[in-house]
Amino acid sequence: MSSRSGSTPPTEATTSEQREIDAAIAHVRARIRIAGEYRAAVRPASGSEYETAHKDSRGNDPGPLAELLLTSSDFHLMTLATALSTRELYPLGGYTLLRGAAEPAARAAWLMDPRVSAKARRARVLV
Repeated sequence: MSSRSGSTPPTEATTSEQREIDAAIAHVRARIRIAGEYRAAVRPASGSEYETAHKDSRGNDPGPLAELLLTSSDFHLMTLATALSTRELYPLGGYTLLRGAAEPAARAAWLMDPRVSAKARRARVLV
């Protein structure tokens, strides 16, 4: 493994640790694939009442924003999986990527909370 100037090279993972890392990478990639399939399945059907309402929302519809936030989360997780698979992840880098995944996912969950009204969800878009 190469190290960058002024930084300590990462330590090698044990065989057991590497198996866990490989399992985590596979899990992240599978989760992102399934999440993409789910988002595609729940998009409004052409001509549906929801699609009409979405077109009339003037950008204040929480659904597309939640989808964008979840896509951002996915990209951060894929970057983490890629870094783990190259074995070139340095201290704190993983935490930064995980936070970059967690924050938009948490906001998407808050936006789409089924316990609040549709009006409250649209208001949350503005926050």
